[in-house]
Parts: sequence; structure tokens; C-alpha cells
Amino acid sequence: MHTSEKSAAADGPVGIFDSGVGGMSVAMEIARQMPREPLLYFADSGRAPWGGRPPDEVRAFAREITQRLLDEGAKLIVVACNTASVHALQYLRGSFPGVPFVGMVPAVKTAALRTVTGHIAVMATTATAQGPALEDLLKQFAHPNGIDAVLAIPSGLVEQVERGELNTPRTQQLVREALAPLLDTEVDTLVLGCTHFPFLSEAVRAVTEGRMTLVDPAAAVAAQVGRVLMDRSLAAPAGQRRGMAAMRLLTSGDPEVVAATVEHLTGERIKAEKA
Repeated sequence: MHTSEKSAAADGPVGIFDSGVGGMSVAMEIARQMPREPLLYFADSGRAPWGGRPPDEVRAFAREITQRLLDEGAKLIVVACNTASVHALQYLRGSFPGVPFVGMVPAVKTAALRTVTGHIAVMATTATAQGPALEDLLKQFAHPNGIDAVLAIPSGLVEQVERGELNTPRTQQLVREALAPLLDTEVDTLVLGCTHFPFLSEAVRAVTEGRMTLVDPAAAVAAQVGRVLMDRSLAAPAGQRRGMAAMRLLTSGDPEVVAATVEHLTGERIKAEKA
């Protein structure tokens, strides 16, 4: 009986959620590294963005979505949202003991290793920028090594990604406004501290004229998912390759709009279900 329960759990999907479609940057990397894993994604696009919401509200949303993913058989939950990782990750671990969670952490350590000038920047939502996790990372990996770190808190970019407007004149304008204070500095490495932001890499490179190395934590997060699945004996059994095309997509938003945006972001046509 114990074996069959473990087998059933291993057959379950990796649950992934975000305030919207930004977490697709993480889902794509999980699918690339672990193509046999079934994926279940919840996009809370009906209530996006979360970046300016009170912490208690973010925790309530995260708990509700986690319960839905578990009800659908998820074996592990990826909190593919920096804001939710700041405000809700520890709360979720306490609320759902025994459930493995993997959250987002701004890739300050990687940036500190890559910078040549000793100047880095973190582009993040207000919640992430003001959260203790980022400050702890800067104290651990940047400050002791003499690395100067500055914050860039953009306005409106999450909404641009939700609309699929990745490199339009308006998006470039918002990116330019966010990064203007950095353009005449020695910053040479930029941490993308929100899962929506990797989809804006082209716009960011255009504004910075390619002078900054962009650091996206998705690969490291996906690798951590793989480690946890192996440690818990939850990795999908050998069999068919699934990947993004086989993902199940739930959303609190308009399914047709979300499906169209996801196709624009990922190149995959995935049917969205109304949650």
C-alpha cells in the first residue's frame, strides 16, 4: 500500500503558481530540465498584479491556490512568484506540513560572482525590494565582498507582460524609466527579481544597449525542483516526454486571453481552464 501511494504521488504533477503568467519563465525551465514531469500551472491573472497588495492578502491568495493545486494531485508546489515567496512561502510551509515547496530567491549570489565592476542592480517589485529576504542576500553575498547593490523598482511592467506586450514602445518606455538611474553608473549585472521580467529581456537589452549581464534565477529554481523530487522519491517514472505542450493550465482570469498570452510568451498553444 505504501508503495502504491508513493507511485501515485510520483505520477502527480508539479504544481506551479504565480500572480499571472510570469511564472511561465520558471515552468519553461522545469520542462526543459525535466521533460517527463507533468506540469500543472495556476495563473491568478484575475487578481494580478500582487506586488502592491497587503501581505495578508497575498498569503490568503497563495493558500487558496495551493489548496487547489493539491486537490488536483500536485506532488510539489513551486511558488513561481517573487512577491508570494517573500510574503507567503514560510506561511505555506507551516500551513501544509509535509508538502514540498520551492520558492523564488533573487539571484544575488550569481550576480555577485558575475560582476566585473563590483556594481550590481536588482530589478524587483516593491514587495520583493522591501522584503527581508533580499536584504539578507545582499548582506550575505554582496556587502561582504565589497559589491555595491542598487534597486530598480519598475511600474507597470508586470501588467505589460500580462498583456503580452514584451517589446512595444510603451514597454520600452517603462523599462527606460525604471533603469534610467543605472544607465550612467558602473552597474554591469542586473538581477531579474520577478518571474515576469525575463520575458522583457529584449526590451531591457535595448534600453541598456547590452551593457548589463542579465541574471534570471529560473534555471537554479528548476534545478532545486529536480533535487527535491529526487530526495523525496517523487520524480516521474521513466516514460513519455511531456513538456510545456502537455501542461494543464488553470486561471482566475479570462481563459482565452491567458491562453493567447501564454502562446505568445512560450510558443506553445495550451488550453486554459477557468479555475
